[in-house]
Amino acid sequence: MTFLGGLGDRLREGLRRSQEHLANGLRTVLEPERPIGEALYAELEELLIAADLGATLAADFTNRAREEVMFGTVTRADQLRPVFRRFLADTLQSAAQPLNLDHRPAVVLMLGVNGAGPPSSPPPSRDRTGGFSSRPPTRSAPRRSSSSSAGASGSASR
Repeated sequence: MTFLGGLGDRLREGLRRSQEHLANGLRTVLEPERPIGEALYAELEELLIAADLGATLAADFTNRAREEVMFGTVTRADQLRPVFRRFLADTLQSAAQPLNLDHRPAVVLMLGVNGAGPPSSPPPSRDRTGGFSSRPPTRSAPRRSSSSSAGASGSASR
């Protein structure tokens, strides 16, 4: 199996695990008889962050849930599930654009997928000889001659 050949499988598996984690967590947090309060909002926000949806999206949805409860459109925790679906659809709609790979070079950056690869690490950089080094390149400052050494040699012009 090549690196790229296994990438699709690892990506699918990571997405499946994230989806299962989110579905199971929502089932637990949004029980029909659970009272809606700060404890529910906190658990919901933690769940969304743990499911790799990000802190901003988690906070935005938690605020939307608070608004729905405040306006009386939601009275039970399980009624937040369709609100969450609509929120995700609205959020993803603005990002749903065709991927334009016609220009060269084309770069695709993928982030935040559980189990899709190794932990983040900086890529190797080229050393001064053109080979790869695991350390970032360092820049050496030009050496200055000190006044005492310049005076001793008499080669420094003033």
